[in-house]
Amino acid sequence: MKTREVSNLGRGALRLRSVVVCLSALFASMTALADETISASVTLDADRAVSGVLTVDSGVVVDLAGHRLTAGGLAGAGEITDSSSGAVTGELWMVVSGTTANSTVALSGNLKFVLDGGGTFTASKTGQTYTGGTVVTNGTLKCGVTTSNTPFGAQNTEVTILDNGVFECNGYDNTKYLFVMAGGQLKSSAKVEGQSNISYTYTIRTSKLSKVRLVKDSSFYFVHDYGLNNWGESELDLGGHTLTVTLENGRTFQLYQTTVKNGTLDVRMKNNATQYGILCIRGKNVPYALDATNCTIRLDGSFSTYRTQTGYPPIVRVGNFEDVSSRYYTVGVRNAAIQVFGTYKPTSAYFTGCVMEDGSALDLSGKSGVWSTTSAATYNNTVTFADNATVAVKLGNRHVSSGTQVISWGEQPSNLASLKFVRGDSDRSYSVIKRDDGVYVEQGFVIVVQ
Repeated sequence: MKTREVSNLGRGALRLRSVVVCLSALFASMTALADETISASVTLDADRAVSGVLTVDSGVVVDLAGHRLTAGGLAGAGEITDSSSGAVTGELWMVVSGTTANSTVALSGNLKFVLDGGGTFTASKTGQTYTGGTVVTNGTLKCGVTTSNTPFGAQNTEVTILDNGVFECNGYDNTKYLFVMAGGQLKSSAKVEGQSNISYTYTIRTSKLSKVRLVKDSSFYFVHDYGLNNWGESELDLGGHTLTVTLENGRTFQLYQTTVKNGTLDVRMKNNATQYGILCIRGKNVPYALDATNCTIRLDGSFSTYRTQTGYPPIVRVGNFEDVSSRYYTVGVRNAAIQVFGTYKPTSAYFTGCVMEDGSALDLSGKSGVWSTTSAATYNNTVTFADNATVAVKLGNRHVSSGTQVISWGEQPSNLASLKFVRGDSDRSYSVIKRDDGVYVEQGFVIVVQ
């Protein structure tokens, strides 16, 4: 029979001094104290909860063996691992009500890390290797590593953010992980923690992501420049949901040669913002800096496209593009075109210079009077039309008199002869007629003989 030495060391610390391989039998008859210390390697045979800080001494390995270990904090220089395999995963739960961090305890094996309790936990130990993923169910998980040196387990594992969870990037590089947004929020700091000010270089100032997948409507909130900027390897999979990106004054959401697919990307300014926020597309040596042909981009703010090398304009391909700006104009340039394959809805006073592709539609249901393809701003933003394109015109519930002009162009399209405009509302009886100075609507039944 093995003996166990248990001594109360004061401050409620429970110290184990044996090579016993099972904790549950020992703890079953004892009331958990505020803080506990493990001084010898052990393997759990049942779930175990520690109400306060769990200290794992240096050289000690705690094997979850498929069970759950719950604590309010971590200390020591030991290791917590999980030797289970397959569908069974040992879970380390941090139930935090205040603020705590882990900078010294190694996490490895098939372990899953879960944050709960509504508090804030900073992951600041580099080189963590656990493979079970990270879940933020309630509270704020903060990155405490200045480089991409895997503070959240092995490379390519998932960090899942649930409804009441927040992931705080702290301005650091988090390109090693797949972020699964399940209703929670990803946010950025006003500056990189530990720095007195923001360095105005993209490598430091801009926090980094690589892959994001939505399984529920979720949100980003940026008081600091942020972006998916792992060149050519970034992907934003909206999963049929809406990602709402809110920007503080003058901040940017940057997409570096990113694929965005299957959903709605809604980028907007904070309600009391007084400066422009920017959705920034960057590309180099590629035909498309952003391919979002099966997505909707809804924009309330400023839009810019950067060309990083001469001769390689960052073309943006988008399914539906909706400009809902009320105070801010969108900015673009002709040689950095936004190609619209679905519906473009210009609802603000100023708009980006889109290229309407064949089969696309202009939704003018929210406009009144004549809409001009040329912006009133001084940025030379003109909506153009692809060669031989057929573009539908949607008027929604607008009632216009026969012969009324609904589209005008300050500069007549050079390919006007090849363009066709058609009615875009299935339940309305009107025809769309192209003329030299724009597009007109005729009411009633029209027979066209060609």
